[in-house]
Amino acid sequence: MIVMSISLQQHLTQWEKSMSSTVALFVDYENVPDVQLAESWINFAQSKGNLVVQNAYTRQWKNSPSDGSLLKRLGFRLISAIFNIKNSVDCKCMYDCLGIVESTPSPDVFIIVTGDGDYAHLLNILKSHRKQTIVFSRRGSGSKKLKRIAHEFYFVDEVDEYSLAA
Repeated sequence: MIVMSISLQQHLTQWEKSMSSTVALFVDYENVPDVQLAESWINFAQSKGNLVVQNAYTRQWKNSPSDGSLLKRLGFRLISAIFNIKNSVDCKCMYDCLGIVESTPSPDVFIIVTGDGDYAHLLNILKSHRKQTIVFSRRGSGSKKLKRIAHEFYFVDEVDEYSLAA
């Protein structure tokens, strides 16, 4: 008979649960243009489960061709929000999140890379659908509202530490 320590058993249970979860990753490039961290965001997302959605948003990717190229190589779907309205990137990203959460089956975990407090209402909606919400934000630009509402809140510059701990 194999005897396992409680902490190892808990770790395995958490790992098994994360492997059965599906994850959506949304990057608001307008607020967090740190594409050199994109691979770390992917690794973190994969530590939470099966990554099924990878979207990155900006007004126009043609204004950032090298960043867009890197994100595309990493598997991101590049979405340009070229509407002539204020906060068009936020609106498009939130609209897509809501569309995905209403689909069947929808991801269990939503990771949003932003610092914009406009996403607070979206987080509340996701939580009402029993979705786990995780926010990555830049230091100094992270909304206190997002930090309070999200299940988990991290700073983008420490994503590698969180990936190892997850």
